[in-house]
Amino acid sequence: MAGLLIAMAALLAPLSVLATWAGGQIQDTDRYLATVAPLADDPDVQDAVAARIEEVVFSYLDLDAATDQLITALEAPGRPPEAADTLRALSGPLTSGVRSFVRDRIDALVRSDAIAKARVEAKRTAQSEPVAALTGKTDGAVEISTARSRSTWPC
Repeated sequence: MAGLLIAMAALLAPLSVLATWAGGQIQDTDRYLATVAPLADDPDVQDAVAARIEEVVFSYLDLDAATDQLITALEAPGRPPEAADTLRALSGPLTSGVRSFVRDRIDALVRSDAIAKARVEAKRTAQSEPVAALTGKTDGAVEISTARSRSTWPC
């Protein structure tokens, strides 16, 4: 019997240490932020976020079609055909320039201090709500009820 108790203690001790550590990490908002906040300042993470934002922006913005529409609008009747050819030749550089400008603005946004502060506040809120729910505090936006509802199903 003593051997069984020793074996159980040996199995439960690491779980207890892990649960204590995880509880401290999860419940202490400042510790949580100190752990995850540096990730957002990592240049590789910022590059990945900027690339994803760029992908989404350009999925909604068809630069080639917009450039073609602009050039068609500028090809007014009475203009020499050389002007239209020059405008068509400029469509690639124009599209590339707009894409580069948007990419630079996205990079600047992702790396800005305002976004860094917003990320910290978003993480603080995102972390505090589940903690409030899991610890039984009812002042958060999320609440977990342990009361069982009556079922119409026969048991």
